[in-house]
Amino acid sequence: MPVRILLPILLALLVCLGCSGGTMHLDSDTAPPVFNGEAGIQYVQPSDGEVTIYFNSAVDALSPPVSYVVYYDTVSPIRYQSGAVRLLVTAYPVYGAGPFAMGCDVTGLTNDVTYWFSVRAVDSALPANEDGNTVELLSTPSEPLGAAN
Repeated sequence: MPVRILLPILLALLVCLGCSGGTMHLDSDTAPPVFNGEAGIQYVQPSDGEVTIYFNSAVDALSPPVSYVVYYDTVSPIRYQSGAVRLLVTAYPVYGAGPFAMGCDVTGLTNDVTYWFSVRAVDSALPANEDGNTVELLSTPSEPLGAAN
């Protein structure tokens, strides 16, 4: 078949695939991921210059995989739009640590400063959808008791 005949057929197929249920529609997904159980941060464990954050996992059927963003600030409520630090974190599964399925570490914090933390789930849509929960917990990293100065 000549190319001038094949090209319109291929373009029509691509358009049909883009309109059908045969592919994921990353650009038409406007819903954020949903947490399994309670949304957002559930527990924070401080240590020397860092914290470990625990939270439930989230799912997004239309635009997997789900990523997690930690916001932290020195004031509450957290200033999500300006002022807060926003970190895309590497979350890991937590086994045997209670009901919370995921964890992450936030390092480089200043000891004896109180921080408020929040965890949000983000999908892989274009543009990405971030859940809007405002659950926050505070924690103060510190040197271990008895540490030499």
